[in-house]
This record gives sequence, structure tokens and C-alpha cells, in this order.
Amino acid sequence: MHRIKSKYLIRMTIFLIILIGGMIWGYKFFAKDYYLLEIKGKMKATYKEISQYQLDKLSRQEEQELENLVSDGYVLDVFCEDRILYTSDRKRNLNVRPDSLGIMDIEDYSENPMPIISDNQVEVKGKVKKGDRYYYVLIVMNIKSLDSSVDIISRFLILEMLIGLALSLPYSLLQANRTLRPVEQLEEITQKLKKGQIDFDKNTYKFSNDEVGILASRIFEMYMNFSDRLLETQNYNYLLRTQNNDLVEMDERKKDFIRMATHELKTPLAIVSSQLEMMSLDHPEAMEEYYDSVMEEINKMSDMIRDLLNLSMNNGEKQKIHLKRGNLSNLLLLREKRYKSWMNKKNLRISFEIESDIYIMMNQEQVMQAFNNLLMNAFEHAESESGVKVSLRMRGENAVLSVYNQGEKIPEESFDEIWKSYFSKKSMDDNANIGVGLYIVREIVKEHNGKCYAENRENGVVFTMEFKGEHVISNK
Repeated sequence: MHRIKSKYLIRMTIFLIILIGGMIWGYKFFAKDYYLLEIKGKMKATYKEISQYQLDKLSRQEEQELENLVSDGYVLDVFCEDRILYTSDRKRNLNVRPDSLGIMDIEDYSENPMPIISDNQVEVKGKVKKGDRYYYVLIVMNIKSLDSSVDIISRFLILEMLIGLALSLPYSLLQANRTLRPVEQLEEITQKLKKGQIDFDKNTYKFSNDEVGILASRIFEMYMNFSDRLLETQNYNYLLRTQNNDLVEMDERKKDFIRMATHELKTPLAIVSSQLEMMSLDHPEAMEEYYDSVMEEINKMSDMIRDLLNLSMNNGEKQKIHLKRGNLSNLLLLREKRYKSWMNKKNLRISFEIESDIYIMMNQEQVMQAFNNLLMNAFEHAESESGVKVSLRMRGENAVLSVYNQGEKIPEESFDEIWKSYFSKKSMDDNANIGVGLYIVREIVKEHNGKCYAENRENGVVFTMEFKGEHVISNK
């Protein structure tokens, strides 16, 4: 993420330098020409407007318009051959002849004048024919300070560029963080998945409504669906692992049994063989003795075979798991938020009623595997936007853990079948999960010397696991 942010900031800085620097360069070299072009166009329009006046006798409104032009920075003179009709120079006498003031070079005036730049000023010299007389219009705009103004503004723009860069870099960093936040969250999620943490809280992650946020949200939903499938796969793995271990142990016991039986039966068979050979020698007086000896060895072999079979059957029992005293209440409460996040995907409301400090002898991993299976069963069969309730309480000397969901009831004839392997009440649905979850629950509870059962309630079904437990009263 840091490399992406660095690239983002470098590119943004380069872009701002090129953009603002280009604007300063363009202003430095083209602002004056653009300004003069605008002035020329405006002076031509002003001359055209003045040429429409009744120049021999200006009205009050026309004089006011000329005054407005003067206030905009123009120097104006309107005259004919023998007198001045209007001048922006208040020091001039309107009664003097124009030629005495040096503005009467008639040859320089044209009926279609073009603005001319000379001596740091732009001027228009035009003549207008009204009746049988010519009237002359002189418009001048001073541009002496234009170069210095351009230089001052250019330096100001450079200062603005530096200030803009100083302000834009923190803002760019803020925007980069906001833009890349969904990607960082996805990276965090993938790290959790890499570590096997598939039951994290969905409400922890909030994505923006822009394109990146929407994409991140969809990928996150994909991860959540993946986590559900992975939990189901864990059930299958548990079942396969258990069955595989049983098969390996059975195979080892079979080999041990064969080796033991071969060794133990070899001696009595040898004795019986030798006794039968002696009987074939036709010694009547010894016949009864040989007979008793053979029967004794046969009885020994019968007892030995019985003992070996019992030993084989005893070895066929599953190896007892290691149980450790643990706080089942805390174990459930620590996972409350993640279970609520899980149920939110189906808009299910889940509530917990957990009595504190209930202890049982347990294998923590297997007990939580069984509880997860009950919760997944409730998730799959609960009606959308309904309720799921988890409760843990003491009933006598037993810790009773129940999961209730609103939904379709279980037929009475199926109560015993639901705990069997590969049974599902959705068996007719091609998309239904293979029913191994409740079978695993039953096996785990049996290994913990507990019991499990299901009951129909008014609006749904409750699944219960009972273990031998105790309620420890806190001294706080």
C-alpha cells in the first residue's frame, strides 16, 4: 500500500507542477498579446459606437457614455476642423482650434481605422462623415505599465503554485488513504483467511460507495460465502479424519491380532500334533492319557481364542479424547459478535442468554465444532428475518446448551433419523448440504459422556446438548 500511495503522491505533484507551471508560462508569454488583442477589439467597438452619435451636438446621454469610457481608462477627443466637440482633458479649452493642439493631422485619420500600437499606447484615429462635414475621433489607451503588471502577476502565480503544492500534498495523501482504504481492508481480510480465521466480524468493515468500495464489498461477500463453505468442509474433514483414523487403527489391530494369534496358537497346536502322533502308535494303555492331554490343549486354545476375540473387541473401541475443565460461558460469549455477523447475512436476529461461569469437562475444539454445527443448522433452516436464540443454563447437575430457530418443524418420525450420517430433511433438494453436521454433534457429545436431542416448539425447533457441569459463583 505504501508504494501505491508514494506513486500516487509523486504523480499528483508532477501533475500540479506541470499544470500550474504551464499556466504561469502561458501567462508570462501570451498574456500581453491577449490583452492587446482584447483592447484592440474593444477600441474598435467603441469607435463604432461613437460614430453613431450626433457628433455636431452631443446629447447629455451621449456625453455620459463618453464619460464612462474615460473612467475606464480611455483618452477621448472628438472634434471637427474648426473646433473641439469633446475632450477627456479638462485642461483644454473647447473654444480653441484643434490644429493648435497637435491633434489635427487629418491625413492620419481614416473612415475605417485600425488600432495602432505606438509609444506604449494603443490609439484609433477615425473620421466620420455627417452630412457635408467630417468629424474626427481620437481614442487612446495607455499600456505603459502592462509589462510590469505581467511580471508582478507572474511572480504572484509562482507563489500561488508553491502554496498550492504545499496544501495539495496533504489533501492528496488524505484522498489516497480514503481511496485505498477498501483495498487495505481486503488485504487485512486475506491475511486473516491465510491464518485460518474465517469467522471474523462482518460489521467491522465499512466500505465506501464509490467503485473501489463497491468492488471491495463484493469481494468481501465472496470471502464470507467462502468461509461458510469452508466451515462445511471442516465438518467433512472431521468425519473423514475420524473414519480414516478408525480404519488405520483397525488395520493395526488386525495385524497385531494376527501376529498374537499366530504366536499364541502355535504352541498348543504343536502339542496336539505330537499327542496325535503318539496315539497312532497303538499304545492302548496310554490312549486315555493322550486323549486327556489333547482335550486339555484344545480347551486352552478355545479359551485363548475367546480371550483374543475379547481383546480385539476392546481394542476396537475409540480412543478416549483428552478432556479439560473449561468455562463454557466465556467460550460462547467471546464468539457472540462473530455469530451475530454470520446471522446478519440472512437478516436473522440472534440473541444470547448465557448464565455466567458454567464449567464442564471438555475438548474445547470439539465442543465448539458441535455448537457451530447446531448454529449452522439453525441458519439453514430458519425463516428469513426471523429469530435464533442461544441459551446456556444449569439444570440440576447438567449444563444445558440449546439453539432455537423459528422455522419448519421436524416430523415426529424423523427425530431419530436426523442424527444419522448423511440424513437431511432437504434430501430431495439437489442443492441441499449432505447431512453430516448433526451426526458429528451426536458423536462429539457421546465422547463427552453427554446427550443431545431435538424438540419441536410452537414456532420452530430447538436442538439441545447436555453435559455434566457445575456453576461456579464468582466472588466479585
